[in-house]
Amino acid sequence: MGRRSKSARLVEKLQAYLESRGLDGLIPAGRVSVKSLSLYEKQGLSNEMYLVKIGTAGGGAKDLMLRLYAGDGKKALREYKLLKLLGRKNLPVPKVYAVEVSGKILGKPFLIMEKVEETPPREEREAMDAAAMSLVEVHKLEPVELEGILERKGAYPLSEFNDLKAMLVVLAFSTHRILGSFPKYWKQVKMLEVEGRSVSSTPRLVHGDYGLDNVVHKEGKAYVVDWESAEIAEPTLDVAYTCNMLGFGDELAGRRENKLSDSFLEAYRRHGGTTRDLDFYKRLAALKLLLMIEILGFPSLFSIFVGRLRKTMKKPEVRLLFGKLREYLLCALEDKQAAPTSRNP
Repeated sequence: MGRRSKSARLVEKLQAYLESRGLDGLIPAGRVSVKSLSLYEKQGLSNEMYLVKIGTAGGGAKDLMLRLYAGDGKKALREYKLLKLLGRKNLPVPKVYAVEVSGKILGKPFLIMEKVEETPPREEREAMDAAAMSLVEVHKLEPVELEGILERKGAYPLSEFNDLKAMLVVLAFSTHRILGSFPKYWKQVKMLEVEGRSVSSTPRLVHGDYGLDNVVHKEGKAYVVDWESAEIAEPTLDVAYTCNMLGFGDELAGRRENKLSDSFLEAYRRHGGTTRDLDFYKRLAALKLLLMIEILGFPSLFSIFVGRLRKTMKKPEVRLLFGKLREYLLCALEDKQAAPTSRNP
Protein backbone atom coordinates (compact mmCIF):
# COMPACT_ATOMS: atom_id res chain seq x y z
CA MET A 1 0.00 0.00 0.00
CA GLY A 2 2.86 2.35 0.79
CA ARG A 3 4.24 1.94 -2.71
CA ARG A 4 0.84 2.59 -4.29
CA SER A 5 0.26 5.71 -2.22
CA LYS A 6 3.73 6.99 -3.08
CA SER A 7 3.01 6.33 -6.75
CA ALA A 8 -0.29 8.18 -6.53
CA ARG A 9 1.42 11.19 -4.96
CA LEU A 10 4.06 11.22 -7.68
CA VAL A 11 1.41 10.99 -10.40
CA GLU A 12 -0.45 13.96 -8.92
CA LYS A 13 2.68 16.10 -8.69
CA LEU A 14 3.89 15.07 -12.13
CA GLN A 15 0.51 15.81 -13.67
CA ALA A 16 0.49 19.34 -12.25
CA TYR A 17 4.03 19.99 -13.50
CA LEU A 18 3.54 18.62 -17.01
CA GLU A 19 0.17 20.30 -17.37
CA SER A 20 1.96 23.64 -17.15
CA ARG A 21 5.03 22.89 -19.30
CA GLY A 22 4.14 19.97 -21.61
CA LEU A 23 6.50 17.40 -23.10
CA ASP A 24 8.93 18.91 -25.62
CA GLY A 25 8.16 17.78 -29.15
CA LEU A 26 5.51 15.34 -27.98
CA ILE A 27 2.54 16.91 -26.18
CA PRO A 28 1.97 20.64 -25.60
CA ALA A 29 1.18 22.21 -22.23
CA GLY A 30 -2.41 21.82 -21.14
CA ARG A 31 -2.90 18.51 -22.90
CA VAL A 32 -0.76 16.10 -20.88
CA SER A 33 -2.55 13.36 -18.97
CA VAL A 34 -0.46 11.16 -16.64
CA LYS A 35 -2.29 7.84 -16.36
CA SER A 36 0.02 5.86 -14.08
CA LEU A 37 3.54 5.52 -12.76
CA SER A 38 5.28 2.33 -11.60
CA LEU A 39 8.80 1.19 -10.75
CA TYR A 40 10.58 -0.12 -13.83
CA GLU A 41 12.04 -3.62 -13.81
CA LYS A 42 15.57 -2.37 -14.55
CA GLN A 43 17.05 0.13 -12.12
CA GLY A 44 20.10 2.37 -12.51
CA LEU A 45 23.04 2.44 -10.14
CA SER A 46 22.30 5.71 -8.37
CA ASN A 47 18.82 6.56 -9.59
CA GLU A 48 15.28 5.24 -9.69
CA MET A 49 13.58 4.32 -12.96
CA TYR A 50 9.81 4.57 -13.42
CA LEU A 51 7.50 3.60 -16.25
CA VAL A 52 5.07 6.45 -16.94
CA LYS A 53 1.88 6.01 -18.95
CA ILE A 54 0.81 9.18 -20.73
CA GLY A 55 -2.64 9.53 -22.28
CA THR A 56 -2.77 10.08 -26.03
CA ALA A 57 -5.41 11.32 -28.45
CA GLY A 58 -8.18 8.80 -28.94
CA GLY A 59 -7.96 7.39 -25.43
CA GLY A 60 -4.76 5.40 -25.86
CA ALA A 61 -1.59 5.53 -23.78
CA LYS A 62 2.13 5.89 -24.48
CA ASP A 63 4.89 4.54 -22.24
CA LEU A 64 7.71 6.89 -21.27
CA MET A 65 10.63 6.53 -18.87
CA LEU A 66 11.14 8.75 -15.83
CA ARG A 67 14.49 8.74 -14.07
CA LEU A 68 14.87 10.20 -10.57
CA TYR A 69 18.42 11.30 -9.73
CA ALA A 70 20.16 11.57 -6.40
CA GLY A 71 22.00 14.82 -5.77
CA ASP A 72 21.63 18.38 -6.91
CA GLY A 73 20.42 17.97 -10.48
CA LYS A 74 23.77 18.15 -12.26
CA LYS A 75 23.57 14.53 -13.38
CA ALA A 76 20.04 14.98 -14.71
CA LEU A 77 20.99 18.08 -16.67
CA ARG A 78 24.17 16.46 -17.97
CA GLU A 79 22.35 13.40 -19.29
CA TYR A 80 19.62 15.59 -20.78
CA LYS A 81 22.15 17.73 -22.65
CA LEU A 82 24.11 14.70 -23.79
CA LEU A 83 21.04 12.89 -25.12
CA LYS A 84 19.93 16.07 -26.90
CA LEU A 85 23.35 16.37 -28.55
CA LEU A 86 23.46 12.73 -29.58
CA GLY A 87 19.93 12.96 -30.95
CA ARG A 88 20.86 15.96 -33.09
CA LYS A 89 23.70 13.89 -34.51
CA ASN A 90 21.24 11.11 -35.38
CA LEU A 91 22.75 8.59 -33.02
CA PRO A 92 20.31 5.91 -31.83
CA VAL A 93 19.44 7.15 -28.33
CA PRO A 94 16.13 7.79 -26.55
CA LYS A 95 14.43 11.11 -27.20
CA VAL A 96 14.20 13.37 -24.16
CA TYR A 97 11.06 15.33 -23.39
CA ALA A 98 11.59 17.08 -20.05
CA VAL A 99 14.19 17.73 -17.36
CA GLU A 100 13.67 19.18 -13.89
CA VAL A 101 16.78 19.94 -11.84
CA SER A 102 15.53 21.65 -8.67
CA GLY A 103 14.08 18.55 -7.04
CA LYS A 104 11.10 20.58 -5.86
CA ILE A 105 8.49 18.74 -7.92
CA LEU A 106 9.08 15.06 -7.10
CA GLY A 107 11.61 15.43 -4.29
CA LYS A 108 14.50 14.66 -6.63
CA PRO A 109 15.66 15.96 -10.02
CA PHE A 110 14.25 13.95 -12.90
CA LEU A 111 14.40 13.32 -16.63
CA ILE A 112 11.56 12.09 -18.85
CA MET A 113 12.55 10.26 -22.00
CA GLU A 114 11.35 7.90 -24.68
CA LYS A 115 10.91 4.22 -23.88
CA VAL A 116 12.55 2.44 -26.78
CA GLU A 117 10.42 -0.58 -27.65
CA GLU A 118 12.61 -3.57 -28.40
CA THR A 119 12.36 -5.67 -31.53
CA PRO A 120 14.71 -8.59 -30.78
CA PRO A 121 17.36 -9.34 -33.43
CA ARG A 122 17.12 -12.59 -35.36
CA GLU A 123 20.42 -13.88 -34.00
CA GLU A 124 23.16 -12.93 -31.56
CA ARG A 125 25.64 -12.01 -34.29
CA GLU A 126 23.23 -9.43 -35.61
CA ALA A 127 22.99 -7.97 -32.11
CA MET A 128 26.80 -7.80 -31.87
CA ASP A 129 27.04 -6.05 -35.22
CA ALA A 130 24.44 -3.41 -34.35
CA ALA A 131 25.93 -2.78 -30.89
CA ALA A 132 29.40 -2.37 -32.38
CA MET A 133 28.15 0.01 -35.06
CA SER A 134 26.47 2.26 -32.49
CA LEU A 135 29.58 2.34 -30.33
CA VAL A 136 31.73 3.36 -33.30
CA GLU A 137 29.40 6.32 -33.87
CA VAL A 138 29.55 7.29 -30.19
CA HIS A 139 33.33 7.28 -30.27
CA LYS A 140 33.43 9.81 -33.10
CA LEU A 141 32.45 12.66 -30.76
CA GLU A 142 35.44 14.79 -29.80
CA PRO A 143 35.92 16.70 -26.53
CA VAL A 144 35.28 20.08 -28.20
CA GLU A 145 31.76 18.93 -29.10
CA LEU A 146 31.10 18.03 -25.46
CA GLU A 147 32.03 21.38 -23.92
CA GLY A 148 29.47 22.41 -21.35
CA ILE A 149 28.37 18.79 -20.91
CA LEU A 150 31.43 16.73 -19.95
CA GLU A 151 34.83 17.82 -18.71
CA ARG A 152 38.16 16.08 -19.12
CA LYS A 153 39.62 14.86 -15.82
CA GLY A 154 43.22 15.23 -16.92
CA ALA A 155 45.82 13.28 -18.86
CA TYR A 156 44.40 9.93 -19.84
CA PRO A 157 44.73 7.12 -18.79
CA LEU A 158 46.74 8.36 -15.79
CA SER A 159 43.73 10.30 -14.46
CA GLU A 160 41.96 6.97 -13.87
CA PHE A 161 44.38 5.90 -11.19
CA ASN A 162 43.66 8.69 -8.73
CA ASP A 163 40.04 7.51 -8.60
CA LEU A 164 41.06 3.87 -8.26
CA LYS A 165 43.48 4.57 -5.42
CA ALA A 166 40.87 6.66 -3.60
CA MET A 167 38.35 3.84 -3.94
CA LEU A 168 40.86 1.34 -2.57
CA VAL A 169 41.62 3.50 0.44
CA VAL A 170 37.91 3.83 1.25
CA LEU A 171 37.48 0.07 0.94
CA ALA A 172 40.50 -0.68 3.11
CA PHE A 173 39.45 1.59 5.96
CA SER A 174 35.75 0.72 5.82
CA THR A 175 35.87 -3.08 5.71
CA HIS A 176 37.80 -6.00 7.10
CA ARG A 177 37.43 -8.53 4.32
CA ILE A 178 39.35 -6.55 1.74
CA LEU A 179 42.35 -5.96 4.00
CA GLY A 180 43.82 -9.29 2.91
CA SER A 181 43.45 -8.47 -0.78
CA PHE A 182 44.35 -4.78 -0.45
CA PRO A 183 48.08 -5.29 -1.22
CA LYS A 184 47.20 -7.30 -4.34
CA TYR A 185 44.82 -4.65 -5.65
CA TRP A 186 47.19 -1.83 -4.75
CA LYS A 187 50.00 -3.61 -6.58
CA GLN A 188 47.81 -3.99 -9.66
CA VAL A 189 46.88 -0.30 -9.59
CA LYS A 190 50.53 0.74 -9.34
CA MET A 191 51.61 -1.69 -12.08
CA LEU A 192 48.92 -0.45 -14.44
CA GLU A 193 49.74 3.15 -13.56
CA VAL A 194 53.38 2.63 -14.52
CA GLU A 195 52.35 0.90 -17.74
CA GLY A 196 49.84 3.67 -18.43
CA ARG A 197 52.62 6.25 -18.69
CA SER A 198 53.65 4.72 -22.00
CA VAL A 199 50.11 4.14 -23.29
CA SER A 200 48.74 6.62 -25.80
CA SER A 201 45.14 7.75 -26.03
CA THR A 202 42.83 9.80 -28.22
CA PRO A 203 40.11 11.10 -25.89
CA ARG A 204 36.58 10.82 -27.20
CA LEU A 205 33.13 10.35 -25.75
CA VAL A 206 32.85 6.96 -24.02
CA HIS A 207 29.70 5.42 -22.60
CA GLY A 208 31.40 3.98 -19.53
CA ASP A 209 29.02 1.04 -19.02
CA TYR A 210 28.56 -0.46 -22.47
CA GLY A 211 27.08 -3.79 -21.47
CA LEU A 212 24.33 -5.30 -23.57
CA ASP A 213 21.82 -4.47 -20.83
CA ASN A 214 22.29 -0.83 -21.88
CA VAL A 215 21.61 -1.55 -25.54
CA VAL A 216 18.05 -1.88 -26.85
CA HIS A 217 17.60 -3.34 -30.32
CA LYS A 218 14.91 -1.81 -32.49
CA GLU A 219 14.44 -2.36 -36.21
CA GLY A 220 18.05 -3.30 -36.84
CA LYS A 221 19.59 -0.51 -34.76
CA ALA A 222 21.15 -0.66 -31.31
CA TYR A 223 19.77 2.17 -29.17
CA VAL A 224 22.12 3.16 -26.37
CA VAL A 225 20.59 3.98 -22.99
CA ASP A 226 21.78 4.91 -19.47
CA TRP A 227 24.49 7.55 -20.00
CA GLU A 228 25.13 8.07 -16.30
CA SER A 229 28.75 6.88 -16.55
CA ALA A 230 29.63 8.78 -19.74
CA GLU A 231 32.99 10.55 -19.76
CA ILE A 232 35.79 11.74 -21.99
CA ALA A 233 38.37 8.97 -22.20
CA GLU A 234 40.07 6.54 -24.57
CA PRO A 235 37.42 4.68 -26.64
CA THR A 236 39.31 1.40 -26.23
CA LEU A 237 38.17 1.38 -22.59
CA ASP A 238 34.55 0.96 -23.75
CA VAL A 239 35.56 -1.83 -26.11
CA ALA A 240 37.61 -3.53 -23.40
CA TYR A 241 34.72 -3.39 -20.90
CA THR A 242 32.31 -4.88 -23.45
CA CYS A 243 34.77 -7.60 -24.46
CA ASN A 244 35.31 -8.51 -20.80
CA MET A 245 31.58 -8.81 -20.15
CA LEU A 246 30.93 -10.74 -23.36
CA GLY A 247 33.91 -12.95 -22.58
CA PHE A 248 32.34 -13.76 -19.23
CA GLY A 249 29.13 -14.66 -21.05
CA ASP A 250 31.12 -16.86 -23.43
CA GLU A 251 32.67 -18.61 -20.44
CA LEU A 252 29.31 -19.21 -18.77
CA ALA A 253 27.89 -20.60 -22.02
CA GLY A 254 30.93 -22.82 -22.59
CA ARG A 255 31.71 -21.19 -25.95
CA ARG A 256 35.26 -22.05 -27.01
CA GLU A 257 34.72 -21.10 -30.65
CA ASN A 258 32.63 -18.42 -32.36
CA LYS A 259 32.74 -16.31 -29.21
CA LEU A 260 30.48 -13.28 -28.96
CA SER A 261 33.38 -11.26 -27.57
CA ASP A 262 35.38 -11.96 -30.74
CA SER A 263 32.35 -11.21 -32.92
CA PHE A 264 31.82 -7.84 -31.24
CA LEU A 265 35.48 -6.84 -31.55
CA GLU A 266 35.59 -7.86 -35.21
CA ALA A 267 32.41 -5.88 -35.94
CA TYR A 268 33.70 -2.80 -34.09
CA ARG A 269 36.84 -2.75 -36.19
CA ARG A 270 34.97 -3.57 -39.40
CA HIS A 271 32.70 -0.56 -38.90
CA GLY A 272 35.69 1.75 -38.58
CA GLY A 273 36.48 1.64 -34.88
CA THR A 274 40.11 1.50 -33.82
CA THR A 275 41.64 0.08 -30.66
CA ARG A 276 45.01 0.66 -29.06
CA ASP A 277 46.70 -1.22 -26.23
CA LEU A 278 43.62 -3.42 -25.89
CA ASP A 279 45.21 -5.79 -23.38
CA PHE A 280 46.07 -2.86 -21.11
CA TYR A 281 42.56 -1.45 -21.27
CA LYS A 282 41.03 -4.88 -20.66
CA ARG A 283 42.99 -5.11 -17.43
CA LEU A 284 42.07 -1.54 -16.48
CA ALA A 285 38.38 -2.22 -17.15
CA ALA A 286 38.61 -5.46 -15.16
CA LEU A 287 40.19 -3.67 -12.19
CA LYS A 288 37.57 -0.93 -12.16
CA LEU A 289 34.76 -3.47 -12.18
CA LEU A 290 36.45 -5.63 -9.55
CA LEU A 291 36.57 -2.74 -7.12
CA MET A 292 32.91 -2.04 -7.79
CA ILE A 293 32.12 -5.69 -7.02
CA GLU A 294 33.98 -5.33 -3.72
CA ILE A 295 31.75 -2.36 -2.96
CA LEU A 296 28.69 -4.42 -3.91
CA GLY A 297 29.64 -6.87 -1.19
CA PHE A 298 29.24 -4.25 1.53
CA PRO A 299 25.77 -2.70 1.74
CA SER A 300 26.93 0.25 3.85
CA LEU A 301 29.65 1.15 1.36
CA PHE A 302 27.42 0.48 -1.61
CA SER A 303 24.86 2.95 -0.27
CA ILE A 304 27.59 5.59 -0.27
CA PHE A 305 28.73 4.89 -3.82
CA VAL A 306 25.67 3.76 -5.73
CA GLY A 307 22.64 3.09 -3.55
CA ARG A 308 19.71 1.02 -4.72
CA LEU A 309 21.23 -2.22 -5.98
CA ARG A 310 22.28 -3.27 -2.48
CA LYS A 311 18.80 -4.81 -2.16
CA THR A 312 19.34 -6.86 -5.30
CA MET A 313 22.67 -8.12 -4.00
CA LYS A 314 20.90 -9.94 -1.15
CA LYS A 315 19.57 -12.49 -3.65
CA PRO A 316 21.73 -15.65 -3.47
CA GLU A 317 21.71 -16.26 -7.22
CA VAL A 318 22.92 -12.72 -7.91
CA ARG A 319 25.67 -13.05 -5.32
CA LEU A 320 26.75 -16.32 -6.95
CA LEU A 321 26.85 -14.71 -10.38
CA PHE A 322 28.90 -11.78 -9.08
CA GLY A 323 31.25 -14.25 -7.42
CA LYS A 324 31.83 -15.98 -10.74
CA LEU A 325 32.30 -12.63 -12.46
CA ARG A 326 34.82 -11.64 -9.80
CA GLU A 327 36.79 -14.83 -10.43
CA TYR A 328 36.74 -14.25 -14.17
CA LEU A 329 37.90 -10.64 -13.84
CA LEU A 330 40.72 -11.59 -11.48
CA CYS A 331 42.02 -13.93 -14.17
CA ALA A 332 41.64 -11.20 -16.79
CA LEU A 333 43.46 -8.74 -14.55
CA GLU A 334 46.34 -11.15 -14.17
CA ASP A 335 46.21 -11.72 -17.94
CA LYS A 336 45.50 -15.43 -17.60
CA GLN A 337 43.11 -17.77 -19.32
CA ALA A 338 39.80 -17.35 -17.49
CA ALA A 339 39.23 -19.99 -14.86
CA PRO A 340 36.20 -22.29 -15.21
CA THR A 341 33.19 -20.51 -13.75
CA SER A 342 31.95 -23.71 -12.14
CA ARG A 343 34.60 -23.30 -9.46
CA ASN A 344 33.73 -21.57 -6.23
CA PRO A 345 34.76 -17.89 -6.16
